[in-house]
Amino acid sequence: MKTHQQTTFKILWLILAIFFLWMSYQIPYTHDDWDWGNSIGITQLVYATVNSRYVGNFLVVILTRSEFIKTLVMGMFFFLMPVYALYVSTGKRLEVKTQNVVMLLLSYVLFTGFPLDIWQQTNGWVSGFANYSFSAVILAIFVKQCADLFKEKIELKTRLSRMALYFFTSFVLQLFLENITVYVVAVAFCVFIARWMYGKKPSLNALAILLGAILGAILMFSSNIYDSLINTGYAVGDYRALTVDLNGDLFRLVYQTIYNFIAVILTDLYKGYWEYCLLLILILSLLGFKTRACTPKALFLLVQAVNILFIIYFAGQTVNIDEWLSRGDTRYMAMLRLLSSVGFFGLVAVQLFMYEKDIKKAGFAAMLWLSVPGVMLPLAVVNTVGPRSFFTSLFFIVMVTLLVADKLLEHTSTKWLKIAGGVSAAVFLLICLRLGTAYYEIGQVKNQRDLLIEQAKSEGLDEIIFPDYKNKDYLWLPNPSGYLSSFKEFYDIDASVHISIDE
Repeated sequence: MKTHQQTTFKILWLILAIFFLWMSYQIPYTHDDWDWGNSIGITQLVYATVNSRYVGNFLVVILTRSEFIKTLVMGMFFFLMPVYALYVSTGKRLEVKTQNVVMLLLSYVLFTGFPLDIWQQTNGWVSGFANYSFSAVILAIFVKQCADLFKEKIELKTRLSRMALYFFTSFVLQLFLENITVYVVAVAFCVFIARWMYGKKPSLNALAILLGAILGAILMFSSNIYDSLINTGYAVGDYRALTVDLNGDLFRLVYQTIYNFIAVILTDLYKGYWEYCLLLILILSLLGFKTRACTPKALFLLVQAVNILFIIYFAGQTVNIDEWLSRGDTRYMAMLRLLSSVGFFGLVAVQLFMYEKDIKKAGFAAMLWLSVPGVMLPLAVVNTVGPRSFFTSLFFIVMVTLLVADKLLEHTSTKWLKIAGGVSAAVFLLICLRLGTAYYEIGQVKNQRDLLIEQAKSEGLDEIIFPDYKNKDYLWLPNPSGYLSSFKEFYDIDASVHISIDE
């Protein structure tokens, strides 16, 4: 690339970083951020009265005590997360090459285009960001480390430092979300056994990962609230509850768990976020056509036929195709959604191995894809499954999409690369305009509220009437109803001041 092109890239890169920092500054504290930002938060962190997510909660405590740190951490996260996810999934680095730039644009499009129901509970909410967004990136690091175990050729001195890194990563990862904790223990154990069989002897690095995962899990589930959940079926009042009967026989417990997972969680994931599934299956279908010479004809035709069916099915979500196909019969609709969810997972898994001849690379792709449903499986036994719980799975769907898109672009001419880059750039610009407009209006209200608080404190007013936020779809419960005492303590407002919202 010419020097002026590299200079242009760096300037655009700087502008993008500034944009995300500005956007992060506009994000206000909401919901239980006000708890975490005062004395209640310290109590919840130290004594694990809400949960034992020690690392995630510690991060929340830090972010809710400094607007500057919150802005810096969230802004750089939004800026660098697509870059790192692209690197982990494809190995692509920040180089001014056509394919790399196209892939980088696609990564930004996919991550900044997350559905609003997920966005508002993760990237639009400081507490949700700390636990859900952050943990997804660390889980990606963990998966990459597990995959690297099968290609390592390092000396003992290097291995000792790497062992420490692996132990630290798996241990820290265990202290964000309970479902990730359970999943990581299972993966670490399987990787330890697989690496032992692969290398004909135990791997110290794999052992470090397993020990970190186990010790982290012990600490995660050390709080009494988990004892209460198991013994009574409820914890934190009735906020958390089991959806399975632990007093029944083992067969019924397994059946309830599998049913909840496939019929409810997996279905909600693939059907609820069908746009990402549609894009993935379209890219796989195009990749199949590009590499059809390397695939047996019968297998190629079969896979492409099924791909077309799923393309129609996901595109049909715009007109509620499930109801049309089932003729309104709830039993048929449930069966259709179940079969489509399981079928889609299997179809993608098959094609990941079809189009990647290197068994280690195919295995890594499979680990990424397995993480999509894997992190959700533990949630089949509890009732606290909101849109934010799907963040990690959607994060890994994006990583798999980037992986197969990169393989597709390797078989694409320069002309089509430029077209793909132009389309991605246009879509990303539209997303940035949407985000910029929304957070500009949010920031305006945030500033007005801050001024009203300062005015009330300086003039001794007994009432504050806040303007309501516009674009509340980008925020999670931004008004203080239900958290009034914490809100007042957070902003040092007198307890007698009446607060209302001008809706």
